[in-house]
Amino acid sequence: MEPYSNRIETFPLYKSFEQLGLWRPKGMKIEGLAFNPLSSELYVGLREPTDRARVYRLSLPELENAARGGPPAELELAVSFDAGMIEDTPFCISSLLWVRERHGLMIGTSTEDETTHRFLGNRLWFYSTGGRIELLQDTFDRGKKTEGLAQGDDYLYISYDNDQDDTELPSYVRTLPMESLFGPD
Repeated sequence: MEPYSNRIETFPLYKSFEQLGLWRPKGMKIEGLAFNPLSSELYVGLREPTDRARVYRLSLPELENAARGGPPAELELAVSFDAGMIEDTPFCISSLLWVRERHGLMIGTSTEDETTHRFLGNRLWFYSTGGRIELLQDTFDRGKKTEGLAQGDDYLYISYDNDQDDTELPSYVRTLPMESLFGPD
């Protein structure tokens, strides 16, 4: 079977959000994608609206069909939670990662002060397919903004966007042992 990305160049994802009344070009921002290869489900994280952290799930074959002119893929709310605030600034979804061994989704949240564009911290969460959301790592790496997550054998890799013009710090990648997040296997 050909990978989906080799068959379809663009997916009309906004049409699925439109069906739920969520699509607003200036009020909705997607900031995370993850794929569960066992179920062919795509997870989509929203950075905005900022009132709650939200991740939606949809069938990738349905999305592929929509790209070929079929009906919009149906979105299902996978998880919605209060990610908290720091200095009156909400933690918002910035990245997603499907963790196959744990049958769930790692969710990175970050903050950016809208006025000064300072990065106030990051948090890591885990959503199990059983429906629980768990805070894995409370506020860490203030002054940096999590932008991407990747998993190696024993480590989680976190990429940061530091807005070098404002912070004078270059972007970089940090590692965290998976054991420090989930405990020993």
